[in-house]
Amino acid sequence: MKITFYLSISIFFITLLPFPINAAEKSILIVCTEWPGYTNPDGTGIYWDLVKAVYDPLGFKVHTKIVPWKRAELMVENKHADALIGDYYYPQKDGKERLYPKWHLSVEDPLSAIFKKGLHKIESFNSMNGKSIIWMRGYDFDKIFLKDIPHKMHEIDSTEKGLNLIMHDRYDVFLDYHANIKNVSKKIDIDFSLLETVIIKLGSKLYLNFSNTENSKKLIGFYDKRIPELLKSGELEKVFTKYNSNMSKFGPDRYNSSK
Repeated sequence: MKITFYLSISIFFITLLPFPINAAEKSILIVCTEWPGYTNPDGTGIYWDLVKAVYDPLGFKVHTKIVPWKRAELMVENKHADALIGDYYYPQKDGKERLYPKWHLSVEDPLSAIFKKGLHKIESFNSMNGKSIIWMRGYDFDKIFLKDIPHKMHEIDSTEKGLNLIMHDRYDVFLDYHANIKNVSKKIDIDFSLLETVIIKLGSKLYLNFSNTENSKKLIGFYDKRIPELLKSGELEKVFTKYNSNMSKFGPDRYNSSK
């Protein structure tokens, strides 16, 4: 009887203890390709730090992983990662392959067209009709911006390779983001006086694209609550200041809860 009594008392008090949080639910895997200064392989960078500013204070452990862009998309859609960082909002995928927060993460750099001076006149996507065009693997410009414009395309693996292919007249136009070109221009020996760069599209909003899981819905709830708090406190500005980035591009005037 005594053993039964004490066992009953023990069970009673155990039920009063806080229910333990599943360690797996407090761990987040965010994937992306490498964007120098934004998603560095060592886990530093503006985008990684923004996500950590959201979740670290809530007790979550944010894990970052660099993979090719196509693989990153598949990891999220196949529920092998919690979120893909820095992609657009796709209405056709919302609630199906992916889930989206109300608040976006940042605004991308302008998209530029790079080509040999004197050989082409590129002013817009429409002026690329019939051109041979290259861009980074996984950017899918053919499906987004060039879907109705006849062109020849080829995907490459680095900004450096793209610039070299244009320099050697292998292709007509190289499409890439301003930040990528700026970072690579400091590292390679290319005579940029022979090239022309034209901004053909201003930056769009970029989001955390979450996998379609119940856990993601909780993470999105935390995210949409934290972003306004971080804007008000100035914590987001500190992230951009840390990396010598221009906060005006990402500031409160560019943030709202609409897609």
